[in-house]
Amino acid sequence: MRLIERPAEGKAAALNAGVSAARHEVLVFADARQRFARGALKALVASFADPAVGVVSGELVLDCEAGPTESAAADGVGAYWRYEKWIRARETAVGSMLGATGAIYAMRRTAWRPLPPGTILDDVLAPMRAVLAGWRAVFEPAARAFDVAAPDTRAEQRRKTRTLAGNWQVLALEPRLLVPLANPVWIQYVSHKLGRLLVPFAMIAIVVSSAALASGSLVAQLAVLAQVVFYGLAAWGARLERAQGTPPVGTRGTVVNA
Repeated sequence: MRLIERPAEGKAAALNAGVSAARHEVLVFADARQRFARGALKALVASFADPAVGVVSGELVLDCEAGPTESAAADGVGAYWRYEKWIRARETAVGSMLGATGAIYAMRRTAWRPLPPGTILDDVLAPMRAVLAGWRAVFEPAARAFDVAAPDTRAEQRRKTRTLAGNWQVLALEPRLLVPLANPVWIQYVSHKLGRLLVPFAMIAIVVSSAALASGSLVAQLAVLAQVVFYGLAAWGARLERAQGTPPVGTRGTVVNA
């Protein structure tokens, strides 16, 4: 194990420095907080036996996936994360998944490109660049890491805001992702990544269109009512959770295992 000391230049600079110092052909990335299962690294790198594979993502298992918890935010995260991993497994079956799990993933050195300063989602940009270059990115559920979910809605909101901002940034850094002939997983990318970026605008459009049609359509009136009830319940639930207070959260950090 070699410790590399760097000035506070951000995660992207730290990852670039770690890769530059690494000596072998397979690069393994991990966050500081998560715990790896026994045999996770062996399972992670086994997929590189396929010469077409350039990126392998392990499975991050959250504590909230086992069942209902005392936190509505954690329950929502657990349901979302189970669905997300189901999608990643299917994307792997038909070609490549989109991005990786930052807590546990690996790349061939030849598939790596240095990250631009200020990169938010290295675990999306680096794998997607590899896919654009002709490599496959695959999901390996046998390589497991364990973590805890966000403790409340505020923490989850910060995480989601960062993720959405990072996805917009990835588009700005790699506009080729929007070109069908350049992106071999264009359909998956539009459906999985671009679609979620458009969800807020689609929801606003539905509200506006339903309200515009409400005076002459019973269906539109019911749609407006359903939306008001849905958003009202969501706002009320968020208010109740915030009123309970925010438990202390441990310090988080990121390291490179190269």
